Amino acid sequence: MHAGNINAQDTQRSQGPPQMDPEEMARKQTEWITKELALDKTTSDKVYQIELKMFNAMKDQVEKNRGGDRETMRAGMDKIRETRNTELKALLGAENFAKIEKKEAEMRPQGPPRGEPQKR
Repeated sequence: MHAGNINAQDTQRSQGPPQMDPEEMARKQTEWITKELALDKTTSDKVYQIELKMFNAMKDQVEKNRGGDRETMRAGMDKIRETRNTELKALLGAENFAKIEKKEAEMRPQGPPRGEPQKR
């Protein structure tokens, strides 16, 4: 019985992180932005559409580049985020968008980028 548990754990590890659900991620991000900026329902719904489009595009980018060149995938992700940022800035205005950018930067973990060893 113990061996079955180990095999299940090994299978989970080999599959990598769980697949992201674009709708759930867009919903959570929209809730956060809506709360931070006290947005009305109409604006919140528009934010959700922008976020959903971004997360769907990111999921497609990951699937398209699975096992491929990381730099190509990173460049694609950067372009997707750039488009999202342009659309959010147009919707929210420069001042509100700057508030969101600042909060997002504060929440990002500080340290070496993922995949790079820490310097000691």
